[in-house]
Amino acid sequence: MLSLLIPRPQSPRNDIDVYLQPLIEELKELWEFGVETYDASNDQTFQLWTSLLWTISDYPGYAMLSGWSTKGKLACVCCNYNTNSTYLRHNHKMCYMDHRVFLPASHAWRESKRLFKGKKEHRSAPPMLKGKTKDHVNARYDLQDMGIRKELHPIEIGGGQTKFAKASFSMNSQEKSTFCSVLKTANVPDGSASNISKCVHVGDKKIFAYKSHDAHFMLHYLLQVAIKSTMPNLVAGPLIRLGSFFRSLCQKVIQVQDLYYLNGEIAEILCQLEMVFPPSFFDVMVHLSIHLVYEVRLGGPVQFRWMYPTERNLCRLKTYVRNRAHPEGSTAGGYLAEEALTLWSRYLHKSVNTRLNRMSRNYDNNDSCEVDSNDYFSSIGRHLGGKQNDKLFSIDSTSKAQAHRYILFNCDDIQTYIREYDECVSSHTKGGRWIKAKRQGQDFSEWFKIRALENDVSIHLKALSRGPNVVAKRFSDTTQNSGVTLVSLTESFASSKDENPKTDHVTYYGAINDIIELDYYSQLKFVLFKCDWFEAKEDKYGLTCVHFNKKYYQNDPFVLVSQVHQCFYVQDPFDENKHYVMKIVPRDLFNMGDQSNATAQEEYLDDPFYDIGNINASNNENDLNWVREDIPATIVEKLVDVIKEFEEEDDYDLDDE
Repeated sequence: MLSLLIPRPQSPRNDIDVYLQPLIEELKELWEFGVETYDASNDQTFQLWTSLLWTISDYPGYAMLSGWSTKGKLACVCCNYNTNSTYLRHNHKMCYMDHRVFLPASHAWRESKRLFKGKKEHRSAPPMLKGKTKDHVNARYDLQDMGIRKELHPIEIGGGQTKFAKASFSMNSQEKSTFCSVLKTANVPDGSASNISKCVHVGDKKIFAYKSHDAHFMLHYLLQVAIKSTMPNLVAGPLIRLGSFFRSLCQKVIQVQDLYYLNGEIAEILCQLEMVFPPSFFDVMVHLSIHLVYEVRLGGPVQFRWMYPTERNLCRLKTYVRNRAHPEGSTAGGYLAEEALTLWSRYLHKSVNTRLNRMSRNYDNNDSCEVDSNDYFSSIGRHLGGKQNDKLFSIDSTSKAQAHRYILFNCDDIQTYIREYDECVSSHTKGGRWIKAKRQGQDFSEWFKIRALENDVSIHLKALSRGPNVVAKRFSDTTQNSGVTLVSLTESFASSKDENPKTDHVTYYGAINDIIELDYYSQLKFVLFKCDWFEAKEDKYGLTCVHFNKKYYQNDPFVLVSQVHQCFYVQDPFDENKHYVMKIVPRDLFNMGDQSNATAQEEYLDDPFYDIGNINASNNENDLNWVREDIPATIVEKLVDVIKEFEEEDDYDLDDE
């Protein structure tokens, strides 16, 4: 069946219904009437019905299944007969622009002529149905035919030569190397993408042999830093917004109200792209992004609908093929053998390592941990490797005091004693709130050690009050030691005399430099990260950056492993100490809505959209510069021959060097 659906010269195309007719007849019967089926577990029969969950196809295959052509003048299946398309005479292809129709009726860009196709736009958006580089020679002549962006029109300079100015999105050799170096040096977390650095060749200034999932990852995280470091604001702004749009749209958790904002955002982004890129850039795949938000509203988050899990499964099925002369039978035989082995492995003892009980790559040991009556003291997580990776060492007194103090102030059961200590300090200490808060952090552990001697303190808290053993355990192996982020409710003092500090959630960014396990004399154990914390700022694009040479909170470096979330840093190509923060959700982390920390998970899974709508959203036509004056123009000889030579291909790049 798959071979019938793969587009090729001999594919069935519109006659696909003839091939599918036997299957459709059976599906109709299951859909309307159902069939009586025997249930062996209950020893009875029931009526079996069928339902349509989803269909999977690429865009050309979509045309075969839907009956609507995805090529030519009306290539958009969503816009239907209202598709805005223009034929590029010199480029011999269709382009799909006029995205101003999706903007609000009062938007200023609707009245602009020079920025777009030389006319105002008062049409409304098409109603929804019920139920390589593009800057080449022919693209410039298409601009001339459309009468837009005169600065980019070809200029005849005599002698059979034509001059083409470099567009604003062109790169010189140094900028291409900088762009590639950002992708080359990025260290991404385990399981998020393949080794992208192997696909980047800085010397040749080329990126190739990467998978579609890697392209998504680069668009979501890496492209933003690479673009802002090499492109002018006119080009960088909309591309960063585009990457942020897809990053927000592909979240595992997405709010319905955010979709309405994203729907307006993508309309503005496409209009900004129309101001920068030539018409040949806007093929139907670029246009289809205007309808992605609507599809999310209908079908749910993209994470649960895209093709990557299915493609991984198909890749696994291909490994079953041993006889290439009969791939279908070989695949069926391999699948049957795997099912039989899976069934038999269910009857083996739990001590036997099988595919069913084998630990996953990032297994946290949540099921086997011994949960105490107080969940705070339960040990969740596991280290990598065997016992040889656990090294005992003597922790110094300063680190021991810092770690013990942090554990005390982050234990829910001790909050009652902290309030009791605050009342004691307030009545016996002179000075403002800043002095009292400072003394609380210094003296509480000694006060609690004495307070825990009384009978009303539980056994666990008594053990906690005595402090940890001087012998601790260190873990050295990590899958990705790139960065962590912590959101904490913090009091902020304007000065030491401030009596009304502001309390708010503050986000901290750091990098792990040590992982230790404190032992409270075999009664309690805590695993902590010792981190370097950095100063964080936001640039004009809304990207968060930290400076590795500006460290903060060196007297409070420890955090509990259960409190932090994962992030990674992308180095700025012009400042080795400046890194951009990229929050990322592990592939196997999902918010199921029933965990005790569901709120914290939802905040972590809900990655905020970078609101940079004011960047480059200028209505002044004189502020835009479509030409790179600092890059020499391209001179093309024998223009007629060049057009004939590239008449059948559309990738003649004016930016090649």
